[in-house]
Amino acid sequence: MTGVQTCALPIYSPVSTEDKATSDSASSEPPSTGSTQGNLTPEPTTVKCEGFALCVTGEVVKVINGKTFYVNIQNKVYKVELALIELPLQSEEAMRAATTFTRNTCLGSNVLIDQDDGQKVNSFIAQVYCSPTKHLNSMLLQTGYVQLDKSQCQSSEFSKLDWAKFYGC
Repeated sequence: MTGVQTCALPIYSPVSTEDKATSDSASSEPPSTGSTQGNLTPEPTTVKCEGFALCVTGEVVKVINGKTFYVNIQNKVYKVELALIELPLQSEEAMRAATTFTRNTCLGSNVLIDQDDGQKVNSFIAQVYCSPTKHLNSMLLQTGYVQLDKSQCQSSEFSKLDWAKFYGC
């Protein structure tokens, strides 16, 4: 599956900053997950995956840690790793908290997986939506259980998105 793809998982669209009278850039609140910064509107739309890599939905069947899990897609199970996410290797408590958070947020859920164009072709490194309003990559960063993997900022297509910029890309 290549090309810009639209998946049938409803998600709320961010309000464009062009529509706002003031800028949110000085805010301490994380921005929305989309390409434009702002508050989420109450009207659902359809998620549009970034770039040209794989865009699929599947059910999370096993969580390995906060950033790695397995997804059943059309009766085949694939390993998925979250783009731009680095686990806190020094803190076992934070690792457990990140794993528990991912498990509670996504296990058993039908998720949207937007594969990162900038990563290896055969890898499943992605941004993931666990529900219409749960963007897992940014939610984990917001909890503080994980950090931004700045080594991916140069190659990841997601580094240009507001959530990635907010956390340091």
